[in-house]
Amino acid sequence: MPLQANIQGEETPVPECIVRQFKESDSDWLMEWYKADRKGMESFMGVPLEAPEACMSAFNRIFEGVIAFQARFWVMDLDEEPMGFFLVTDIDRQRHLARIHIYVGPDHRRYSLKVAQVLDDVLVPELREMGVRTVVASQPFEQRGAYGLAKRMGFTPVPTVMLTKEI
Repeated sequence: MPLQANIQGEETPVPECIVRQFKESDSDWLMEWYKADRKGMESFMGVPLEAPEACMSAFNRIFEGVIAFQARFWVMDLDEEPMGFFLVTDIDRQRHLARIHIYVGPDHRRYSLKVAQVLDDVLVPELREMGVRTVVASQPFEQRGAYGLAKRMGFTPVPTVMLTKEI
C-alpha cells in the first residue's frame, strides 16, 4: 500500500480504491446505504423508495439489465470495504454513447476524488473497449459538491434543457 506523510511527518497508508464486480454479499451493503441515505438512493434510482423492499426491487431490475447486457455494474472498494458503486446504462453502441451513474456512501464521500480517479483509470478504458466514446451523467442542482467534481472530471453541461410535464 502506498504511503503518505501526515502533518507530524509520519508516514501513513493511503487508502486504496479498487473497482470490482458485484458479489452476493454486497446486497447487505446496498441495504446499509439505503438505511443511512434513503434520499441519496432515491436520487440515484430516480424514483421514491418508500421501503427497503422497493430499493431491492429497483436493484433487481438493474441486475436484470446487467444479465441482459444492457447495463454494467461495478462496486468500488476502499481498503476492501465497499464504499459505493458505478452503473452504466443506456448503452447505445451505434452512437458510442452511455449514461453513467455514481453512488458513494455517505461515510466515504470525502474520497470522491479517488472515485473520480478510479473512474478515469479503470472504467473509462473498459468503456472505450465496449465502443463507448461519450458518457453522460445526470446531476441534481442541489448536489453542488458532486456537480463541481463532475466538472473537474471533464463533464460539461449540455446546452439543452430537459422539461417534463405530468399528465
